[in-house]
Amino acid sequence: MSNKLQLSVFTTSLIFVVTIFLAIYYSHISLDAPYYLSVSRDIAFGSIPYKDVYLSYTPLMMYLNALVYLAIDQFNYKIFLGFQFFIMLLSQLLLFKLVVKYFKFSKLNSALISVISGLAILSADGTYINLEVYLFLTIISALYFYFGKHIFLTGFFLGLSFLFKQYGILNFIPFFLLILFSKDEIFNKLLSLSFGAVCSIIIFLFYFVVLENVALITILKQLSGYDYAQYALLRSPDFITWFLGAKVFFILLLPAVVLLNKKLFLKQNLPWLIGALIHLMLTFFQAFQHYVILAFPYIFMLYALNWKSSSSLFFKSLLASSITLALLSNFRILRYKHVYSHQIETAETAEKVIPKNTRIFLNGDIRYLYCLNNYKNPLKEEIGYSYFHFLTAEDFKDINILSPFPIENLNTDALELVGKDFYLKL
Repeated sequence: MSNKLQLSVFTTSLIFVVTIFLAIYYSHISLDAPYYLSVSRDIAFGSIPYKDVYLSYTPLMMYLNALVYLAIDQFNYKIFLGFQFFIMLLSQLLLFKLVVKYFKFSKLNSALISVISGLAILSADGTYINLEVYLFLTIISALYFYFGKHIFLTGFFLGLSFLFKQYGILNFIPFFLLILFSKDEIFNKLLSLSFGAVCSIIIFLFYFVVLENVALITILKQLSGYDYAQYALLRSPDFITWFLGAKVFFILLLPAVVLLNKKLFLKQNLPWLIGALIHLMLTFFQAFQHYVILAFPYIFMLYALNWKSSSSLFFKSLLASSITLALLSNFRILRYKHVYSHQIETAETAEKVIPKNTRIFLNGDIRYLYCLNNYKNPLKEEIGYSYFHFLTAEDFKDINILSPFPIENLNTDALELVGKDFYLKL
């Protein structure tokens, strides 16, 4: 078994490194990336979220990437993606230490589970810039401190998960269950966890409300996600779309089912199972693959808690799952390997008509030009960098706009960029 384990760790690690290389080499600016990175750029140059930039998310990820903007001379998407991979590697390292220290895993078993966690993230849109990779680190951190009996820090990092994205608050549910199922100091643990979380939220509110003088009602209104909820309700997925969006979840859950069989619903496994299923529920509204990344820590805890009773069938299913995850990642990377060159060509062509740094609203799926040509969004205070909006022609009357499709009742000039028609109003 030892030789097989060594070979498995070496093979999966090699596949993981190759996947990271290909992901960076063939990277392109995904649909969500211009939202986060444009806000990060504005923060780096002095803008305040919720006041100068309308922001539908909690801002911690954007502030971290603002530091990257300050460290580079010009925009390079690969650097930002590399920074996200650095965050992912920190998560894997911490997961390695967690299972070695508190679950008494061998270093080989720990390395295997850590590498598979990386492959799982990459296959669930982790090759694109998103918020969930950052939340994954906060959950693993919270788990590390929980098993180390540092409950205050557990709560603090759960609070940070909320500050990376609002539905990070769902992570409190499995941790509250863990404490309720424990046999000692339940009240003290709940109090300490809650106090840690409150501290992180107080820091957030103190900075924006007190230091930056942003009205609390303004922050709450933007974070409510009301506009996004309207949009999501109009686009709820059918079963096939949902299943495809959640497929990585089921691929990763399969070894847990093989490992646990009828023990899956034992009391000791329920917090982890519930934690995983809660995050699967998010895909019922929008079937985005990256939503299930937050379920992964809980699935890995199911592995860790029951690993000692593992069978050869579990080990084979775990390896089969990891290979499947790698194939999914690399298939998608290679499928879209030409996208970035097209984006660069479009940006260079657009620059001839619309100079860099121009204040112009980019409609639809061309928002990557905010990054590549450093265009300034004239509506950033009203709607931010959202990829959807409920604006009419009247709202665009006094601003520049570039759109890949015509806007009703708005007079625009036809513009061809890289063989595709665009609609421009200057």
